[in-house]
Amino acid sequence: MTAPYRALPLLALVASLASVALVSPAWATGAADQAAAEALFNEAKQLATAGDYAQACPKFVESQRLDPTAGTLLNIGQCYEKLGKTASSWGAYKEAQMVAHGAGDTAREAGAARLAAAIEPQLARLVIVVPPEARVAGVEVKRDGAPVGEGQWGSPLPIDPGEHAIEATAPGKQPWKASAHVGAGPGTTTVAIPVLVTIVVPTEAPGAPAPPVSAPYWNGRRTAGLAVGLVGVAGVAVGAALGAVALSKNSASKLDCSPENPNLCNDTGASLRSTAITLGNASTAAFAVGGAMVVGGIVLFVTAPSAKRPPAALVEILPGLGGLALRGRF
Repeated sequence: MTAPYRALPLLALVASLASVALVSPAWATGAADQAAAEALFNEAKQLATAGDYAQACPKFVESQRLDPTAGTLLNIGQCYEKLGKTASSWGAYKEAQMVAHGAGDTAREAGAARLAAAIEPQLARLVIVVPPEARVAGVEVKRDGAPVGEGQWGSPLPIDPGEHAIEATAPGKQPWKASAHVGAGPGTTTVAIPVLVTIVVPTEAPGAPAPPVSAPYWNGRRTAGLAVGLVGVAGVAVGAALGAVALSKNSASKLDCSPENPNLCNDTGASLRSTAITLGNASTAAFAVGGAMVVGGIVLFVTAPSAKRPPAALVEILPGLGGLALRGRF
């Protein structure tokens, strides 16, 4: 009878451990946040006591994020007030008032209300006006990068003194940007959003190349290629004719030369032999120049453009060593 009763405490212990295991992650996270918030709050208080409010304010804000309390909000409000950020300070006091009211902390609620009321007359305000003609489809207004909804347009809202970036954008419109300077102390600064300029898309980008123009089949380069090729064919024909005459003169010279020694000729044979050599050289030159011109003409003809505007072509036939020379710019 004793064993079952001994087992009961053990079962209760197991159940207790199981329940702790189920809630421990969330509990550990909350405890860690509270510990970090407490450490940041203490560090911020030391910085504020030393007068370093620029470093203290962000730590107060992070402490409030990790563990929200009305007391931390009051410290945030006082820190911002020391930096001259009257709107941020007033907002922190008003939030502390609401949080304290929700927690039933009447003392902190009254203190926060008193501080907020004291700083409210010092608030600077900014009005962003969007006239009807500027309210095009999709227009968006931002202040310091944060959206300003349509409900805020035209209302004097509390803002910290200093420079504030105002911008407006809309589809198909050029973005507009301006800087609004808000002075310290009570006063209202007004910024009017202008009518945004429509973006004009050019039909043809400046400096863009002209669209390709179809050229006729017989364009400048193709015509030049044909002309050069025909001149080359004529050169080859001249070379062939000169070669035939040279062979004829050489054969005729053999009648006036010694059969035993072909290089031993009388005056007539020597003259015919010299003429044959000269004509042979001229034939070779004519063949070379004519062949080169035929090849060049073919290249010009084949590479002539037909789907775009052809470039200017220049072909010149000049006298050269041993015959003719071809020079061209395409």
